[in-house]
Amino acid sequence: MKTFTRHLLIIVLLIVCSWGAILADNKTVNSITITQVDTFALQGMAAQPVLKININVTGTDGSLSFQKLLVHTVNDFNTDVDSVALYYSDINNRFSLVDYPGEAFLLGHRRKIAGDSAVFSVGYNLQTGDNYFWVTMDLNSASRASHVLRAYIPANGITIASTFYPPTQSQTANDTIAQIYFRDNFEKYTIGTRGLMYPVGWDQSPTPNNTYFS
Repeated sequence: MKTFTRHLLIIVLLIVCSWGAILADNKTVNSITITQVDTFALQGMAAQPVLKININVTGTDGSLSFQKLLVHTVNDFNTDVDSVALYYSDINNRFSLVDYPGEAFLLGHRRKIAGDSAVFSVGYNLQTGDNYFWVTMDLNSASRASHVLRAYIPANGITIASTFYPPTQSQTANDTIAQIYFRDNFEKYTIGTRGLMYPVGWDQSPTPNNTYFS
């Protein structure tokens, strides 16, 4: 009888564990979208966004850690850039530490470009739904107008829970450094279709992106 009871208990436990595994809704990467942010950056200004990374997560159980990010740069001149930074924000369609203070926060420390790369140890627990990360460049006072900033995420440049993404290199962002004019030279700017300020005649076409689904 004791043997029968023991076997019955084992069977019940196996059934409970099986149902628990079936009912568990563990967090999973659904898709990763890497987008070129804008067509120009402001001369001598910090935190100029060049890439936006949207990591969409499904499921609610457990944790899902964004562990590491590798950014490759192919700038005209890396000497235009003091450092590269990574920010997190809940907002999809805008990034500005000046115009929207408090909407984004810095993850880790700023990185110097070394060998045309910047590596971030992120350590961020991804939330269910959309998670927006912004790769920015800090331009120094000697940065030159018309120089172009270029950056991309290489294949396997994103590490989440020890899994590598994306399977192929993202498109390369191309941000031309624009000269800053005095505020009273308002005629040199126009308000673009995305609510951003552009030098007159600047290309305001939508920026391309890559989406990778798991």
